[in-house]
Amino acid sequence: MLLDAVFGTWDRDDHSDHVSFGCRIGPVPGQPGPAVQLMPAAASFDAVALFGQRLSPAQAQQHPRLDDFRELVQHVLSTNTVIAQHLATPPRHA
Repeated sequence: MLLDAVFGTWDRDDHSDHVSFGCRIGPVPGQPGPAVQLMPAAASFDAVALFGQRLSPAQAQQHPRLDDFRELVQHVLSTNTVIAQHLATPPRHA
């Protein structure tokens, strides 16, 4: 599962202070459960101003809002039952 989040000011049409984080949540070899891995932000979307600065994983690691993103991801994982059920279901192999 991919998750993107945009942080910034939302009460105006100017998106110059927006910054986007991205991650993948799912199985990782050697991990007992789903893990969160930083990914290029909004990689599945066209470049539009709404996303602001789309961070690479390396940029995200150094960004001052990384803790905000981690908190948001944790909130989504702990409160969204659809996502929790999806992550708890083992992948089917063809």
